[in-house]
Amino acid sequence: MMRLAKWGILPIVAAVCLSAVVAYTANIDHPTGSGGGGGGAVTVADGASVTTGATTDAAITTNTTGTISGKLRGLLAILADVWNASSHTLKITNYDSAGNEIVVPTAGLTSYTAAGATTNATNVKNAAGTVYGYTLTNTTTTIYYLRMYNLSTAPTCSSATGYVATIPIPPAAAAGGAGGREITKNIGQAFTTGIGFCITGGASSTDNTSAATGVFVEILYK
Repeated sequence: MMRLAKWGILPIVAAVCLSAVVAYTANIDHPTGSGGGGGGAVTVADGASVTTGATTDAAITTNTTGTISGKLRGLLAILADVWNASSHTLKITNYDSAGNEIVVPTAGLTSYTAAGATTNATNVKNAAGTVYGYTLTNTTTTIYYLRMYNLSTAPTCSSATGYVATIPIPPAAAAGGAGGREITKNIGQAFTTGIGFCITGGASSTDNTSAATGVFVEILYK
C-alpha cells in the first residue's frame, strides 16, 4: 500500500480547493448598490467578509468549518509538509498491510560469505547499520544456522554477547541440490552498534560448532 506522507494529499487538495471555490462563488458577500447595471471595482476590507475571512486567519488542516483564508492557508501548510522544494517533488512514504513504514534504501551494500568448516565469525559493519535482506544458500544435506550479532567487531561465537537472532538455513533435499531461503525486511532491521554474524552447526546463542563448506550467506545492508 502506498500513501503520501502524513495525509492522502490528492484527496485533500481536491476537497479543499473544491470547497474554497464553491464557498467563494456561492457565499461571498457581494456588495449591492442603488446604481444601474455594471459598476467599478469594489474593495472589501480585510476581515469584513465572514466567508472570505482575514489574512491573519489560522491555518485549517482538518475537516471543519472555517473561512476560505484559513482553509487555503491550511492547504499551503499541508503542501509545505510534503513538498521537496529543491527537487520539486512530493515526499512519499510506503506502508505495509500492518501500517509499518517500508524504508527503501537508496543504495545498499552487500556482504557475501562462503562458509568454511569453522564458526565463520564475521564483522559486516563496524558501526550502526540496517539489514534489509538475506539470501541464504545451503548445498549440503545438513541444516546450518546464521546467528546475527549487534556488535562492531567479529563476534565470539561461543558467547551470547551482542546476540540478536538465529536464522536456520535449510539443507538441500539431496546431494547435488541446494536449499536455503530469502528473507526481506520491509522496514529494515536495525543494528545499533554494528552488524556481525556466525555460521554454525547449532542454533543456540553460544553454539560453537563449526559449519561446513557449501553454505553461502549474502546480506543486504546499509
